[in-house]
Amino acid sequence: MYRLFPGGKESLLRQVAAEEVERFFASVAERLELAIDVEELLVEGLTEALRQLRDHPALGSLLEREPGRLLPQPASGAIAHVVAIAGAFLTPHLGRWLEPADARQASDWVVRMALSFAITPPAVPDPQDPFGVHALVEDLLAPAVQRLATRVPSTH
Repeated sequence: MYRLFPGGKESLLRQVAAEEVERFFASVAERLELAIDVEELLVEGLTEALRQLRDHPALGSLLEREPGRLLPQPASGAIAHVVAIAGAFLTPHLGRWLEPADARQASDWVVRMALSFAITPPAVPDPQDPFGVHALVEDLLAPAVQRLATRVPSTH
């Protein structure tokens, strides 16, 4: 089949990957757009992103068996690219509650935590919260993001 695709196998694989990434972000965006506060945005967005990664037939299998093939190793330069893309996606959603610079900073934190949870899920998942998102958001991410939302903007 790939011989019929202009550019061959590599081009076909890039096209399929681009379409899957687009589908992933569209699904997460649907959840983010419905959030009424930062905590709901974080819980819903992280849950949907992790669910998409786990439940996708190809991605879920790769994530379980060969996470390094799906997600770059943390020490690699490629992880910075993933963080930048996902952060750019999340920033405007957090921008509903944060100043632009703070939204970028919070997006970076959230994406890094999401990648960590994708690569290494909780050892004993809670059936009510299989990805451990509620505790992560409630105890760590929401307080940090809310602190950014309430601080006085810097004048320099």
